[in-house]
Order: sequence, then C-alpha cells, then structure tokens
Amino acid sequence: MDISNRETSSSTRSRREERRERELELRRADVLAAATAEFAEKGFDGAQMSALAGRAEVALGTLYSLFESKEQLFEAVIS
Repeated sequence: MDISNRETSSSTRSRREERRERELELRRADVLAAATAEFAEKGFDGAQMSALAGRAEVALGTLYSLFESKEQLFEAVIS
C-alpha cells in the first residue's frame, strides 16, 4: 500500500467516525426531546424507559447505551 492509499483510507475512516459522531449526537438529541415530553406528561415516577425509547424511535438498548439509567437521563433533561 502506498502513501496515497493510506491517506485515503485514513481520511475515509475519519469521515466515517465524524458521521457516526454526528448521528449519535442527533440520536441523543431525539432521546432528550422525547424524554422531556415524557417526563413533563408523566413525571419522573410515571415515565418508563421502554416508553421513552418508543417515543424517541430508538431501541431500548440504544437508550441505555446513551444513558445508563432513568436518573441519568432525567438529569440530562433538566441540565
């Protein structure tokens, strides 16, 4: 592999990583918006992570990969 191929490969990987980070931030923003609405409607105790995931249109596992707990998600919403 010559230098130009290494630079192209590195550049492609960098662009992929940047795109993935942007997508992750957008997903996080969608989750925060859904959580804000859910907490406003149902309160902390009434809100369920599965309902929040559905409202944000993400898998429950995705929700937990972004926020470890309902408490952590709530703290992110109020901050």
